[in-house]
Amino acid sequence: MKPPYPYLMKSYFLTLLLTSCLVPQLLRAAHTSGAEIYYEHLSDLDSNRSMYQITMIAYSDFPTASRTINYTSSCNPGGSLTLNQVQYGGIFQYLDCVSPGGIADVMYQATVTLPVRCSDWEFSWQEFCCPTSLFENLSDNSSPNSVDYLVSALLNNLVDNNNSPRYFDPPGHNICESQSDFQWRQRAIDPDADSLVFEIKDVAPLSWAVGYSAQNPFGAPNGMQVDAQKGIYTFKPFFPGLYLITSTVKDYRWDPTTVSWRLVGSITRSSNVQIWSFCDSTVMHWNFNIDSSLTKIPLAVDCRSDQIKLASSSSFLCSSLTNTDFVLFQPDGTSIPIIDANGNCIDDLADTLILDLHMPISQNGNHFLVSKQGFDGNTLTSACGYDLVVNDTTIIQVKNCNNVSLVEEETSFSLEVFPNPAYNYLEINRLESNVNDKMVYSVFSSRGELVLTGILKNRIDISQLTSGLYTLNVEGVWQIATKSFVKH
Repeated sequence: MKPPYPYLMKSYFLTLLLTSCLVPQLLRAAHTSGAEIYYEHLSDLDSNRSMYQITMIAYSDFPTASRTINYTSSCNPGGSLTLNQVQYGGIFQYLDCVSPGGIADVMYQATVTLPVRCSDWEFSWQEFCCPTSLFENLSDNSSPNSVDYLVSALLNNLVDNNNSPRYFDPPGHNICESQSDFQWRQRAIDPDADSLVFEIKDVAPLSWAVGYSAQNPFGAPNGMQVDAQKGIYTFKPFFPGLYLITSTVKDYRWDPTTVSWRLVGSITRSSNVQIWSFCDSTVMHWNFNIDSSLTKIPLAVDCRSDQIKLASSSSFLCSSLTNTDFVLFQPDGTSIPIIDANGNCIDDLADTLILDLHMPISQNGNHFLVSKQGFDGNTLTSACGYDLVVNDTTIIQVKNCNNVSLVEEETSFSLEVFPNPAYNYLEINRLESNVNDKMVYSVFSSRGELVLTGILKNRIDISQLTSGLYTLNVEGVWQIATKSFVKH
């Protein structure tokens, strides 16, 4: 039985391996850090036989010319199939949150004719990896005491034109020990627009080490939260070490005949996930507006600008970004509300932050953009799982406002809100105001707490508010309106 904190011994052992340049060999023991198999329906040859293109993607540092997989079903014994290399995808950053390094992304393909229709055709490939003792989450007493990588794809070809889901996140990941939540993404898409369900599989016939399970394969102190609809697993990477994780995507299609969801396929893959006790300081302590030497530099912004763009030293998760993650202070100490925040997001990652202000900048001198915990309870989170430090400050230099009035007369306008009382939505009608102006709304509780904010459109969703009396403030460029309403 492993001690309660087995990483203390194994991490020391892994550190010795690292200093001997052997840690990369752990990833190379099987020559593969992960793989997946997909199938694509090509044609039906007759009422029984159907042809499929089978694709295997292997993440390997020693690409081979071909790979052999097996296929079988309860209706037919099947056989083996040799897939030839058709594409070398180059190197992707496997050690992405630790240090430079990578591993090859290689595609293999072949076509196969399935002789019968069956609900459980399975395509599978496996390869020896390494002894169970190298993995934090596996018991040393497992039988067998070695790990085989196993990837598979299940096909129900009783269903016409059935194609498998496809992962678009890499299988393995290297992440840093952290007290912050980390999102391990194993997302997929389905070409048939079927409904997908994500889960972590058991390690049978191997055994979990004490404190680990399919529900908590990383042994995180507060467990792991699973988004079964998106394939996002959130946990605190607390214990350094190497982990074996097997994830599955199940493919369901609505059957109008039985009026139920029908399992039509799945894909399963094993992954190496390494949690490190050390990382590059630029990964852990990231910030905005940096130069090529990772030195923070002031940002120059034109007077009357109502948008700020910032470069990041680390990619960040777009899903962690809200307009309440930052506040902009002017030289006189007043603030300009931020009404929208976004980035150049691709697959939920971005390296440029774009902030829209509810009014143009109109004061000369240094402005200060300060990070804070937003309404979602955290600051912006990097792709490596690190939160931007609270009160991280970027200096924004503004000049040439000499001919701009720093104080303009603020005028009020009429605001019509209905229904009042309201249940789920407030309809907004702006009277005597410039409807083309960009406006921000704020909703305050009877205790003066800010509970909602955003860009004003024609409707505000208040369905998440508790019943009570609220105050709505609407502000534009030099315009303001206030209205009270009751939420039922």
